[in-house]
Amino acid sequence: MNGTKVEILKEIQSSQEKINHLFETFWENYSNLGTWQWWAMILLLISPLIALYFFLDRKNALSIGFYGLCVHVLFSYVNSYMEREFLWFHPYQLLKQVPISIPVTASLVPVWFMMFYQYSIKKHKNFYIIAIVLSISEAYIVAGILNVIGLLKFGHGFHIYYIIPIDYIVALIAYFLTRLFQKACANASS
Repeated sequence: MNGTKVEILKEIQSSQEKINHLFETFWENYSNLGTWQWWAMILLLISPLIALYFFLDRKNALSIGFYGLCVHVLFSYVNSYMEREFLWFHPYQLLKQVPISIPVTASLVPVWFMMFYQYSIKKHKNFYIIAIVLSISEAYIVAGILNVIGLLKFGHGFHIYYIIPIDYIVALIAYFLTRLFQKACANASS
């Protein structure tokens, strides 16, 4: 496609409007409040947050919460990239105006990661090993179940075991960011 910058931007805008219309049409027909998928997404949003409320180690809540926030942000970026490249996608959404999986990126995955991080802190376990277990379990339990029930689809030859290194990298980056901020706080108070 040859053209000027303005023509290309207009084509992008036109294509995005068509895609938005398709998302809204799909949501209205197959992902609305009257479908089991919508209620499953509500459950995926609320139940991890309830579990977090009851099982969060309040003594380390700030550290665990910061770690979870890092996971949320990083995983949102990963999810956006994966969906844009059609490697995976979440066909059902809570809101037709927001074509991202809020329950997965904002609740389910961050809380899953937070519980493993909390375990490593409380039990004084090696986080690098815990992160391997976390990555394998998230791939085969969380993503596996979502895939089986149709709330997560894979495309372009993507396999579930590719999630393991992705999760491991997200877990480690979030860990390093958390440790960096913990050290900054410790240095500021000294």
